[in-house]
Amino acid sequence: MQTDIKGHSISPLAVTLLVFIIGLGALIYSILFSTWDITAYVCLSPFFLIIAIQALRNPFAGVCFLFTFNYFFIPWYRYTQGSGLSVWYDVATVTLLITLLIYSYHQQGKIAWKYTKNILTFGGCIWAIYTAAEIINPTALTEAWIYSRGIIYSTLVMSLIGVLTMTSYKRLRIIMLFLSIFTLTAVAKTVYQKYVGFDETETTMLIETEMYKTHLLSDVTRYFSFFTDAGNFGSNMGFAAILFGISAIFVKERFIRLYYIIIALCSIYALFISGTRGALFVPIGGSILFTFLSKNIKLMGATVIFGLFFYIFFAHTYIGESNSSIRRMRTAFRPTEDASYTVRKENQKRLAEYLKYKPF
Repeated sequence: MQTDIKGHSISPLAVTLLVFIIGLGALIYSILFSTWDITAYVCLSPFFLIIAIQALRNPFAGVCFLFTFNYFFIPWYRYTQGSGLSVWYDVATVTLLITLLIYSYHQQGKIAWKYTKNILTFGGCIWAIYTAAEIINPTALTEAWIYSRGIIYSTLVMSLIGVLTMTSYKRLRIIMLFLSIFTLTAVAKTVYQKYVGFDETETTMLIETEMYKTHLLSDVTRYFSFFTDAGNFGSNMGFAAILFGISAIFVKERFIRLYYIIIALCSIYALFISGTRGALFVPIGGSILFTFLSKNIKLMGATVIFGLFFYIFFAHTYIGESNSSIRRMRTAFRPTEDASYTVRKENQKRLAEYLKYKPF
């Protein structure tokens, strides 16, 4: 039994019954008027409630949930046509940060701001301030902040959440486990698209959004798994490849090392069948940065040799040219032979003309 401010007793059973009645009413309404998104939300509400309670007890549980929700946000939206999901994600992100700060202060008597002193949070803060200042730009459009808020303020908020919760190696390993499962799921979906085909929803999307013009090409099909497009998918696979590839070098357990190597190889394979040429430079750039930070002469030498081999293979040979994925990736090293490169150069000229008088 609990007591309200007037001294009257409130039975938990009565509260449960009230919530049940409201949920049942929502289900009946959704069935009568065929609003199946309401049905899904009502059915999932107990799960969300459990997550909310756990996040209040331990914000890291909220981070794991938010990480999962973010990775599978696009397929959820695509197959349910749910409106307003992005707003709920924004609310959940900000709420989690506030909860985390309150929890940290309650547990330690202070907030561990020392963890936030890094390039990622400083860069995110500068970027957020710069984009906020664009409000004085006379050519600014409100839609710019609405549609790009995910890469503006989420960068700062998520970096703060990350550094304030990733305070132990165990937690990092948990997030790595989550990402490994998500990556393998994305690769499996891509393999399904390649060998079985696109499902009805994906086919409709390709036609209605005219994505078929850039994904169903004459010489190759660009697969995108459950991501927004092949470009987004390819760059994510490139990131996964370099992350798990580097991690495999340092992890001590043989099974985990083998597991990470398998994920890295699967990610490279998925990157190639995505047909996203620019994504090649994600693992390449990551390798160069890692080598530079390591300050290991042997590793630097090995990276240089591998880099030269990689460049010569794509830029100066025709090995594997019969494979459509390799043939497409090779055009990234021979851009003048690619039609989209010419279009890109023209766009750069137009943008340069604009920036000449409006550099900020």
